[in-house]
Amino acid sequence: MSLLWEEAMKKLITVFLLWAGVVFAQEEIAPDQYIEAQPQQKPTNCWPLMYTLEGIKEQGLVVIWQAKNQDDQWKNNQVLFVGANNQWVLLEMNDVTACVLGAGAGYYLIDKAYGAGESNL
Repeated sequence: MSLLWEEAMKKLITVFLLWAGVVFAQEEIAPDQYIEAQPQQKPTNCWPLMYTLEGIKEQGLVVIWQAKNQDDQWKNNQVLFVGANNQWVLLEMNDVTACVLGAGAGYYLIDKAYGAGESNL
């Protein structure tokens, strides 16, 4: 019976490997099928860094997230501030200037609503 069991297991493993190969196979995308990025210019308001940070502090906003893109020539950080009444401000800043990428009230983190209302996303 063990010989029969071994043969069955070999067939099962072979079927599984064939199935896995089909499921996980990736087709290569032909170079002419790549979608080109379309650079956009979003108007942003920028101020001197110290002036902006003073305003953020006066509003009682605190940092909950900060990131830096290591892959480009810009020395900018992206920083998300939040505060009372579910206020938020997303800045992109360097040593001299801070630009507001977005601001508002009400935000969502990991599918949990902070503030009143439903998500508008």
